[in-house]
Parts: sequence; structure tokens; C-alpha cells
Amino acid sequence: MTRAARHNLRSWPIPEHLGFTFGGYQREAALLQKASYDLAIYSMLAQEWSSETNIRPESIAAQNCCATILFI
Repeated sequence: MTRAARHNLRSWPIPEHLGFTFGGYQREAALLQKASYDLAIYSMLAQEWSSETNIRPESIAAQNCCATILFI
């Protein structure tokens, strides 16, 4: 999953270029300098990840790690 600030329109093409799918908005999800921001949520299914990269999802799960990218 990746997230981008709703107001930061220049960051939106990045997850889309990487193959993520837009899923909706999370309202007031980020707090930065006493201001709250809505986030655009992007996601990718395991089978989509496999076709986009050479890294198998099982190898990531085996390492018990995950990735979240936030563009503000």
C-alpha cells in the first residue's frame, strides 16, 4: 500500500507509474505541523506485484516486513 497527500497532485502519478491502483481517500489521516491532510490510498495485490517485479511476495512475507510509502 502507498499513500499520497490529496493536495499533492504532483505525487499522484508516482504510485500509478509503479503499478498501484487508486482505492480512495482516507480523510484527515496525516498530521503535519498542526494541520491534518487527506491521503489518497493506492494498493497492489500480490499477484500484481509478482508481474511487476522480480521479487516474490512469499520472500517478503518470510522476512516479516512490509512497505508503506507516504508522499506529503
